[in-house]
Amino acid sequence: MIFFKRDEQDPGVAGIWKTNLDTKRQTQVLAGNDIFLQLRWGPQGWLALSKNHQVWKVKSTGDSLTQLTYGVPHYQPQWSPDGQRLVCWQDGPTAAAQGLVFLDRKGGARTAPAEPLKGYAEGWSSDGTKLLLQHTADGVFGLGVYTFASNKVDLIVPVDIKAGHGGIHGAAWLPNGNGFVWSSDLGLFRTDLASRRTVTLHTGCSGRIYIHPSISSDGRTLIVERVDRHAEDNGRAIYGETNLWTMDLDGNNQRKVEF
Repeated sequence: MIFFKRDEQDPGVAGIWKTNLDTKRQTQVLAGNDIFLQLRWGPQGWLALSKNHQVWKVKSTGDSLTQLTYGVPHYQPQWSPDGQRLVCWQDGPTAAAQGLVFLDRKGGARTAPAEPLKGYAEGWSSDGTKLLLQHTADGVFGLGVYTFASNKVDLIVPVDIKAGHGGIHGAAWLPNGNGFVWSSDLGLFRTDLASRRTVTLHTGCSGRIYIHPSISSDGRTLIVERVDRHAEDNGRAIYGETNLWTMDLDGNNQRKVEF
């Protein structure tokens, strides 16, 4: 498992870490607080990350840190399933220069879709033909699927932020590509692509929020960060505890990952 630690008091602790879920042994891959939280595996153990407002790649061993983008800020890199391309957000100085761009694995071949994609990329489908993203179409926000063959975005799950969802805290494709798991302030959800039916796996509330869901490489386990908020005795002070939790894809057998 790869995860990120942030520690303003001890920069040596902050950074990318990996842990063996069986032995619970932790190893630091890369140090620093200036690393964007979202990480994705790539070919031959490469990780893609955002650091100093640019996209980099690094071996999961911590070796061969390589900068891939320059100039205007670039964020949120995602490897394609075949490891040959990356999609990332380019934050240019004008609206026309902002959006998702595609790079080859060395950082070149900068291309943008014919239809501008202004949403946050959540991940590629397993066959590399679709991209799951947060998207706004005709003023409606939600989770959409961009299909490369048709060059179109289909808004699958409209999300009403005013209804208490508080935005989207992450999404991940199901192993078969027939749907995805996603989260908001209201909980953790699973949506079927064909029927567009959404079911609730776990309900969120002011005291518990699920963020950054991902699915294990064998497709059997859902991994999510759970933020638990607690009120002190005086009823005013609130503090949060964030831990990794694992569960089955249907939400059952929820287990806290102990380190």
